[in-house]
Amino acid sequence: MEKYIIDLKDNEACKLSISGGKGSNLSRLHNIPGIPVPDGFVVSAKGYGDLILSVPEIKDLLFQLAKLTSDQPKAISQLSKQIRGTIEKISFPFKLTEEIAKALSRHGDSFPYAVRSSATAEDLPGASFAGQQDTFLNVVGHKNICGAISAGHLQMMTDTILPLGISMLQKSAFFLERKGM
Repeated sequence: MEKYIIDLKDNEACKLSISGGKGSNLSRLHNIPGIPVPDGFVVSAKGYGDLILSVPEIKDLLFQLAKLTSDQPKAISQLSKQIRGTIEKISFPFKLTEEIAKALSRHGDSFPYAVRSSATAEDLPGASFAGQQDTFLNVVGHKNICGAISAGHLQMMTDTILPLGISMLQKSAFFLERKGM
């Protein structure tokens, strides 16, 4: 069974297909002795996919979106708005919230974290999406971290991101790193 949450120090987190570009690179750095990287964890691509694609309406909207081309900005904008509205209504499944709570108990639930997206199709030789998504800084507590993850999901469905690659959106991950050393 694939995990939804993987610690950065776990070698599994080094895999691009699991942790996305930023997450896998941070995990690799975390595993190099002498390089100071804060503890943290990744919400895996599996966790993201199971959450987002568990809603049939989102699947339908993504199929509609896949039929569009980047020269159809009005249609992309309309679908983007519908997708974000649907995502805003999603509740995290118990398994995901439980795994996040366990990770926070391992790393410190009162520490501030940085929450950012990490798509599996980013930071590749032929594709870079640097600066396209926000980083949520100094996020403290289980409820706030889940909220920041949800906000990250929403920004993956903006008019700016959608034309850059539909497949990227269906295989994304999020990672959290504890702030400070």
